[in-house]
Amino acid sequence: MAAVSAEDRGHNLQHDIASAIPAEVTQPYKPGGDFAENQLILEVGEIVWVLEQHDSGWWGGHKDSDATMGWFPAGVVRLTGPAANRKSQYYLGSACTNDLRGVASPMGARRASDSHSKFEEHNAELVETNRKLQQELDLERQKRRDEFEEHTDKQSKLLNQIAVISSDVEKMKQEFRRKEAAIQREAESEVSRLQDDLRRKEAELAAVKAKAQQHQQEAADHVQQVKQQQQQQQQQ
Repeated sequence: MAAVSAEDRGHNLQHDIASAIPAEVTQPYKPGGDFAENQLILEVGEIVWVLEQHDSGWWGGHKDSDATMGWFPAGVVRLTGPAANRKSQYYLGSACTNDLRGVASPMGARRASDSHSKFEEHNAELVETNRKLQQELDLERQKRRDEFEEHTDKQSKLLNQIAVISSDVEKMKQEFRRKEAAIQREAESEVSRLQDDLRRKEAELAAVKAKAQQHQQEAADHVQQVKQQQQQQQQQ
């Protein structure tokens, strides 16, 4: 930390030097994003003095032998001082070490205001983006529900149509079987009637044949009698 003059020691600061905690950089860090100008560039092995430990996971402080203040991720450093578990204290007043080395806050009055304004603006953008995304998600969900309900309705109608057609087909099958059975019964009845007629005709034919044979026999007998009579007459 660089020494400062008496005038510098009279400037208003946000942190008591007693709250500064030494830490060793364990991972290199290069600032990026919208707030890069308010962040420190860190290399492994460097010593930083931590003045703020924010709940967001960002810590504020400065490098050893460098009065430039800035923010850095808490995960890239390891606290090494006896006050490693102590949060920094906030107050407005002068801050210096016993050997008159001054310490500045990572967020002086002006930079704190600018950073806070940028943070609020960025946060508002995130909130608005989240709102729009949520609105789009809700619309998409509603669209999916409508499509699902429409699909379900169509499927229900198709199932009803299938049920009606299946019922009609079953009725047609039953009617066909009924008519087929009726036709079969009629056919069997007709065949039985025709068989009866055939047997009757055959009986009549047999009777006619029997009479014809009888007549032939009678005719033959008559002819024989006539011949015999003629022979007797000739003999006399």
